[in-house]
Parts: sequence; C-alpha cells; structure tokens
Amino acid sequence: MGLHRLTDLEHMFSADAFRLVDHSLDLYSFSRVRSVNVTWQDDSHGDLVLVLVGGNQDLIVRCLGVRELVLPTIGQLLFLPELEIEDVSDRGLEGIRFEFASHTERDFVCLCRDIVIDVEAVS
Repeated sequence: MGLHRLTDLEHMFSADAFRLVDHSLDLYSFSRVRSVNVTWQDDSHGDLVLVLVGGNQDLIVRCLGVRELVLPTIGQLLFLPELEIEDVSDRGLEGIRFEFASHTERDFVCLCRDIVIDVEAVS
C-alpha cells in the first residue's frame, strides 16, 4: 500500500525539513513538477531529483540508486497526480527498497534504493 500523507513519510524527510512542511498536506497536493533532474552514475543506477510545487512550499524529492524510471511525455507543464511512495523491499528486487509512482495512469514510476525529502519555501 502506497503512502501519500506527509505525516506517514516523516522518516524520509531530511534533518529539519519535516518541521518546515505543512503537515495538513499530502503528496497529492504536490502534483505540478517544477523540475526534473536525472543523473546516471553508471550502467546500473542513477539518481532522480524532482521539485514538486504545492502552494507556498516546494518538495524536493531525491530518489537515490534508481534502477528503473518511467517518465510520461513531457510538454510545457508536467503533472504527476496521486503520487505515492511504497516500501517494496519484500518483493526481493536487488538494490530496490521504494517505488515512487503516480497511481493514476502509472505513467511515472521510479524504483530506487532510498528517498530523501526536503522542503523549500516559495516566496
């Protein structure tokens, strides 16, 4: 079962970031993407950084050790509705602990080793 409430994802936030985020929000509130950055470390894995817009805060989601990444067609704007994070370590996939995915059409899926979330205020 995927998690989307920010209070359920507290363990993924970097040191002081969780206290900065509006706890009444969830990942569903951050569907518009400000930026996407993918860096492949070698032939086996890479890192993904998504900056998600939500009101007066941005969530910076870092997916580390990405083994599989599916991105939708990107036009002028990119929306990833119904984002959820699920611990899939019980599936026995080598080097993969999390699935970060848009569950509406499954057109965004990221399988990775770890996820770190930061918060940035937008003025």
